[in-house]
Amino acid sequence: MKKTSLLLLLLAFTVASFAQSPKITESENHDWIFDTSFPELMAKGIDEEIQIQNNSSVNLNHVTCTVVINGKEHKMQTIQKIKSGEKEEFDGYEDDEMQDEFPHYFGEAGRFTRKNTNNIRFIINFKEHRNDVIISDVYMNDRHLLFIIEDSPKRHIKSEEESLEGTGAQVIIVEGKKYLLYGGVAYPVN
Repeated sequence: MKKTSLLLLLLAFTVASFAQSPKITESENHDWIFDTSFPELMAKGIDEEIQIQNNSSVNLNHVTCTVVINGKEHKMQTIQKIKSGEKEEFDGYEDDEMQDEFPHYFGEAGRFTRKNTNNIRFIINFKEHRNDVIISDVYMNDRHLLFIIEDSPKRHIKSEEESLEGTGAQVIIVEGKKYLLYGGVAYPVN
């Protein structure tokens, strides 16, 4: 019985560790940052394209991706437009695949080899839509790095505020915070 419990506990821990989503952070200037390493990318077979899937309700323009290795930056080509529901990849200047693009710009520090233990940072910026969308997840499969884009909760609140403003909703202040009061519901205003 103890062996079975121990085995189940170990199995649950293993499944939980593989199920964790990669950590994405938002910087103060609304860049989305994903930190990983070459060993992690290589362990998951990731060496081809950097892609974004736009699952938001917004058509995005001028999306940028900057790659940082050992303090040196390289900007991939900007995605000029990606419609809601579409997937696009960041084109490189040398090649679209990371395994070819990174060594060209970073030298040995950007090669996908067993000896390369460098950390790598991907910085995504949505320019004029930085308050409208978020990166909700990152998938590493099929040799691609895929960023999933969703509507920002801030956008939902902003849309509600805009639709309520023309209806005669009241602006109230409670404990120094501004709210729109409409139909007995207070909507926070940023």
